[in-house]
Amino acid sequence: MTTLPDYLQQGDNARLIPVAKDSNTETRLLSPVLAAITIVPEFARALFNPMGARVGKTTKARALTEVVFSNDDAQPANRPDGLVILTTGKREFRLLIEAKSRSATLKKEQVEAYLKLARSEGIDAVLTISNDFSANPAHSPLVVRATLLRKVDLFHLSWSMISTHVDLMLSREDVGDNDRISIMRE
Repeated sequence: MTTLPDYLQQGDNARLIPVAKDSNTETRLLSPVLAAITIVPEFARALFNPMGARVGKTTKARALTEVVFSNDDAQPANRPDGLVILTTGKREFRLLIEAKSRSATLKKEQVEAYLKLARSEGIDAVLTISNDFSANPAHSPLVVRATLLRKVDLFHLSWSMISTHVDLMLSREDVGDNDRISIMRE
């Protein structure tokens, strides 16, 4: 078991086979995607480079689900679904994630609370994932207060966009290792 960063009180490493309750569909969907990001650098590069996170050959990715921050004052009532930490040399890019599944919709108040949390914890960006389509990760389906976006970026991906990235990577043979190809197919 690896230790958590100092700023986290709780968080589970993302898993290819999630152990969350059946009722927790968001974590059950998100955990394998986040685990694949830590195993398949080409996938991390495809998702995060358009967001300004330069994922290179030496980048190490860590992904956690159901994170709780040590600073109780900054913790909103709902805990974020995930946290991705991309480390390249001494540079760290951290991304807080809120995912919605099925017909669940993103809630402005919840995303704004996560933007505030990210700012207070020095996190670079908040990523929302839902069935709402967005052609560009910088175009969020939500309109949030501009003051919250001064130090924290807001990005959005749809589940179908993530699936499309995987399909394109496999069809173009962008993944160079048979084990990683198998993971991406799953």
